Amino acid sequence: MDEEIETLAHDRFKPAHAFQAAADGLPALGIVAAVLGIIHAMGALDQSPEALGGLIGAALVGTFAGIFLAYAVVGPIAQKMKGVRQKQLRLFTLVKQSLLAAIKTMLFTFNDLPRLSERARALLFDRASIDVVVMALRGTDADFRNAILSSMPSRGRRLVEGELASGAAAPPREVAKARKAIADIVLGMAARNEIELGGAREAAA
Repeated sequence: MDEEIETLAHDRFKPAHAFQAAADGLPALGIVAAVLGIIHAMGALDQSPEALGGLIGAALVGTFAGIFLAYAVVGPIAQKMKGVRQKQLRLFTLVKQSLLAAIKTMLFTFNDLPRLSERARALLFDRASIDVVVMALRGTDADFRNAILSSMPSRGRRLVEGELASGAAAPPREVAKARKAIADIVLGMAARNEIELGGAREAAA
């Protein structure tokens, strides 16, 4: 997606770059016109001062025209075109960011919890109740539980481990509901930019 946006930017900025190149070259053309006018005036040194003054004035008009067109006409047009194109590209960038956020949301599940950072899991346990955590961890293996609970405060971890050790059966529907609640809390924190779902993205890649 970044390559498409870069290609689009290259194509969209071509007219603005052309105008800017013309604006950069116009002062030089004005100087050339002035030099040619001075050369023409030097060839008319034997004429009257009035005629010679007219020729010199015409040479200076070329310089003025080049500078005026560069900085008062063509240059501002080029800058205006760049501004319009940049606004259009910002829209594409916003669309890209929205799509990436939506994709990360669709890809994240309860099973991605071990890939979250320790800080992110700690924030999760601040928001999720012990009962929901216990229910969500029913039926998971020991490695998964240890990875998840390593970020939980020791007191809370002992409570969770004690509940899990009891071996009480839990309806699959309630387990699935608790796991969805945990995932929703994580996605909510990601939507508020409190955490990054980098682990889930890397797994999808």
